[in-house]
Amino acid sequence: GIIPEAEISKPEMPTAAISAGSMYYYLRHKASGLYLHLVEGNSEGAFALGEVSSENLEDYSYRFQFGKVSKYTAYFTMKTRQPVRYMTVNDWHVNAASSLTSDNHAQWILVEQLPDQIIRLRGAEHGTEYFNFDRHTAGSYVYSDKKSGAEFEVIKQTQIDQVVPVLGIRNNDNPNEKLYTLNGRQAGENERGIVITESGKKIKR
Repeated sequence: GIIPEAEISKPEMPTAAISAGSMYYYLRHKASGLYLHLVEGNSEGAFALGEVSSENLEDYSYRFQFGKVSKYTAYFTMKTRQPVRYMTVNDWHVNAASSLTSDNHAQWILVEQLPDQIIRLRGAEHGTEYFNFDRHTAGSYVYSDKKSGAEFEVIKQTQIDQVVPVLGIRNNDNPNEKLYTLNGRQAGENERGIVITESGKKIKR
């Protein structure tokens, strides 16, 4: 004869910040405003914080793509766009591999979705340990054995010019020059945003 006084509603799930597929993302560290990117050749790992500005928007090591791990809802693989390097979690540091081995759990990243396009990351076999930093300055490496998780704002590649301060951008001096997007594709007549002229100047349309 137990009668429930009220129904318990399911908590709202945050909107998915990332999707698996061809889209690329920037991961901005919420506490510092710096961005995660590939920095190879160091014993502390291969991924660190760096600054994104209008001067290095063509640096593809800041762009990440997520691949779905089959049969799981929250496990992904992560790779940078160029050079192509897959994130690999080993002990306390986060390394990079040049190829993907789909059954290698060290290359599985658990993505924890939070509200407002925020995510936290941890290795598949690090149940209670998260990605985080010892320092919040450019060049600080991300480690995989921290008790609390760094929060990353997810920004689509196509939206980065709305977030990064546009410095040193000017009007086109030569309207007859061909214009190209940051991906190297010739810009359409009505395309808006930051483009590059044939002579290598960035302009904003």
